Amino acid sequence: MTTISKTVACVMMLGLLVGRAAEVWAAAAPTAEQALRLTPTQPDVDYAKPTPEQAAKCTISARKFDGKIGWVVEDEHGLTL
Repeated sequence: MTTISKTVACVMMLGLLVGRAAEVWAAAAPTAEQALRLTPTQPDVDYAKPTPEQAAKCTISARKFDGKIGWVVEDEHGLTL
């Protein structure tokens, strides 16, 4: 393989990697309704279960905790669910 061929191959591979990374970064955030469909895996956990009408009024936002990002769902009054 010539130097030019290697360079072209590297540039193409870099383009694929950057394109794939952009897809991941541009992924749509979950909706509050989607997040509220998740349930705890541990038994006997008490958690808020809003009605579909209440869930439609909830908001979701990304928050940083101890250097890590997580999703927080709040009801229409700003209370964390």
